Amino acid sequence: MLKNYKIYFLFSVLFILIIFFSINIFAQEFKRVQREAFPYSITFAFSITSLSSASYVTYSINPYIYAVISLTNRFDIFFQIPFIFSYNKSYNVDYITDEITKEENYLISLESIIAGFQYTFYTSTINDIYLYISYPLGIYPVFYIRDSIKTDKVEPTIRASFGYRATIIADPLLFSLTPSISGYFNIPVLIESKDKWTQQYVISCKINLTVVLNSVISTSFSLTPSFILPEITEFRGFSYYELYKMSLSGQINIGLRISENISCGISLESSLIGYLVPSFEVYMTVRG
Repeated sequence: MLKNYKIYFLFSVLFILIIFFSINIFAQEFKRVQREAFPYSITFAFSITSLSSASYVTYSINPYIYAVISLTNRFDIFFQIPFIFSYNKSYNVDYITDEITKEENYLISLESIIAGFQYTFYTSTINDIYLYISYPLGIYPVFYIRDSIKTDKVEPTIRASFGYRATIIADPLLFSLTPSISGYFNIPVLIESKDKWTQQYVISCKINLTVVLNSVISTSFSLTPSFILPEITEFRGFSYYELYKMSLSGQINIGLRISENISCGISLESSLIGYLVPSFEVYMTVRG
């Protein structure tokens, strides 16, 4: 229990320091810290993840479209449409006959749709407050194709995330902290399942450092520790006597600015949840 209190205390102190540092009632807006304004931006990207062992191999390609529309200089709405292309191959050994059988499964699906908004205000830093909700379209047969019932489809989980981002500019460096809280609400009634209604919450804080090498190339490094609370079943308390858990993910990104309105890049992300899961991503952004 003492360790849990220490974790709570650490996140609380971190959040208070961010708010204290970024919000200054008497601060004036500095032109040098204002973000470039574009009426819209569209990002086309895909990530690749692969896991393998002696008995199975899994490939997953996840393309997505991410769009931001600026209604005003301070208020943006955004949405993201992610897809899934998954392929699994496994080998099963019959220890009586020593026969080896191979199973192959694939899944093509529109995973979900994500929509939200972001409000920006300026002090001595750039401050963003955002909220988004993700709805799992992939639970409906019209949005997926699969060859076997054994291939998992998207779970009926609605996600909501609320966060705050403080960005400091000290040319050629940009440093940002993004504490957030996310809720995962598993609603079996969406697919007429008899499973129980569950909810789970994750508190995280993304730490990012961007280095602008010149007008063309920039690189960024980020770490995101997350504190995962036990799953709650139908408001009746924690289910399965789960423990509090921690996860850690890191990302390295290299960005190239092709022109005033077009940029692209490549990133490597890895999550540590008992084992490392690497993921490569390639993206291109067009701004209007």
